[in-house]
Amino acid sequence: MRILVANDDGVGRGLAAVVRECLVRGHEVVVATTEGQRSACSKAVAFRTRYRVSELMGCPAVIVDSTPASAVAVALEVFEGCCEVVVSGVNEGPNLGLWDILSSGTVGAALEGALRGLRGIAVSLVARRRSEYQLLPDGAFREAAQIALNVLEMLPSSWPVPALNLNVPAFG
Repeated sequence: MRILVANDDGVGRGLAAVVRECLVRGHEVVVATTEGQRSACSKAVAFRTRYRVSELMGCPAVIVDSTPASAVAVALEVFEGCCEVVVSGVNEGPNLGLWDILSSGTVGAALEGALRGLRGIAVSLVARRRSEYQLLPDGAFREAAQIALNVLEMLPSSWPVPALNLNVPAFG
């Protein structure tokens, strides 16, 4: 499968976990991310944005000085036909309630792909408290990435909805 991996946390543990899991499973990967933390910017897209084409973890990448949805939009233009699905995350924080979902940059990146005719999954790691994320082992992000890819690989090629929002508990 050809997967565009995106995130609103920049190049962090969540993005790395998804890229690694995709590569281990033999998927083709293109990365689209922000230069730094860009949470809570929803599906905002800038009409003009600075970006650079690079390589992350051996994969072609676009890194933008803008929003996660802009990163997806730029990547889909730069790497035309690069993918069939967008996996956004693993986000550090839940996207559970209406405010979270409508505000989330992670969800916004998946929705940008969906609006362009691709399937999208937003995946978030849910800890009990915000302070716990720094203490979580990399394995928690890896497990969330594995669950997201398991869900993706089980779905039929045509989903009944354009995007999914998956929240994985980091406890228990």
